[in-house]
Amino acid sequence: MRWWRQQHSRQLIRLSLFLVLTVLIAACTTRIETIREIEVTREVPIGSNLATLPPASPRELTVLVGDGVDTVAVNAFLPSDVTIRAGDTIMWELNHPEEFHTTVFLSGAETPPVFVPVPGGGPDELQVNQKLAFPTNGPTKPAVEYDGTGFHASGIMYNFPAGPPGVPPNYDLRLTFTKPGTYEYLCVLHPPMKGTVTVVEANDPDVPTQAEINAEAKTEEDALKAEIDRLVDAGRVARSELGPGDTTIWHVQAGASGNPPTAQAFDFLPGDITVEEGDTIIWTSVMFHNVTFHPGRLPPDLMAQISSENVPRVFTLNPETAFPVKPSGEFDGTGLWSSGIIGNDFAPLPGGKSFAMTFSKPGSYRYVCAVHRVLGMEGTVTVVRKS
Repeated sequence: MRWWRQQHSRQLIRLSLFLVLTVLIAACTTRIETIREIEVTREVPIGSNLATLPPASPRELTVLVGDGVDTVAVNAFLPSDVTIRAGDTIMWELNHPEEFHTTVFLSGAETPPVFVPVPGGGPDELQVNQKLAFPTNGPTKPAVEYDGTGFHASGIMYNFPAGPPGVPPNYDLRLTFTKPGTYEYLCVLHPPMKGTVTVVEANDPDVPTQAEINAEAKTEEDALKAEIDRLVDAGRVARSELGPGDTTIWHVQAGASGNPPTAQAFDFLPGDITVEEGDTIIWTSVMFHNVTFHPGRLPPDLMAQISSENVPRVFTLNPETAFPVKPSGEFDGTGLWSSGIIGNDFAPLPGGKSFAMTFSKPGSYRYVCAVHRVLGMEGTVTVVRKS
């Protein structure tokens, strides 16, 4: 009997402790919920809802345009998608030290052609479409209000001394968004480079801060740079196949596009290649590149500026860079050879998608991409005697 009483007493004590703990936990939970209600009340006054909140103060935010160093080209808006309130202003700021970009809102219209004939010029005279080359509201001017309609462009954005002659650098685009909606934009020079602005009501509290926008930009940038590293590693060895007469046809990438295509390696892959006399190299591009051999002279520039009474300011393309130059059937180490601009996955370009050269004389020959020479896009072909 004593043993039974002791066991019964222990059970009563355990039950009492359990009940006390249950009460304490419930009290703590109630306090936490009360604190949460107080925090919500600080943002949304009692009796209010989002429909009755006053508009928040307009903000000025920044989205970066491109990133990278030398031939590492992050051709992306960073971040690619951003959510803001109606009334907020965004400035798109060039972030790559040596690459051209544009920021263009088409508002549902077709993309204008990037290259157009020079008025009154010859068949080999092309210019950058003035509608795209220059900002719609001028550099450093106040922001333009955007309600989802109209054409708005930054002009060609660049910030290095060797940019287009006579044109001040650091064009940007500033838009104040007045109407909720989702708006797409792009860089017309790198069409895979697209972005989205989602505009919510002016009183919506659930939008990212500039610090959060910057953090998302860094996350996207790091992922794209890792993809570029993979591209470079994968392109170290050239693909080859048997050519006519016991020769070899070699394949070299003029730039490489990753997954997503906003990851770009502005390299010749491989950058250095050794071939035998009579071998052929085919360079292929999917973006906007050039292959130029220039023994004994400076490489041609991409652009030249002309002036006339009809067109006082234009960006004209150097014909030696824009159009193919192939003096003979085989390269013997002399003369200017140019692929023209190749890479027409997104728009017809003068040089098509590829360029082939057959090498007939032993030697070591340096060549460049005249479009991205300032970034360091160069390569070497070493020709040895046939074994």
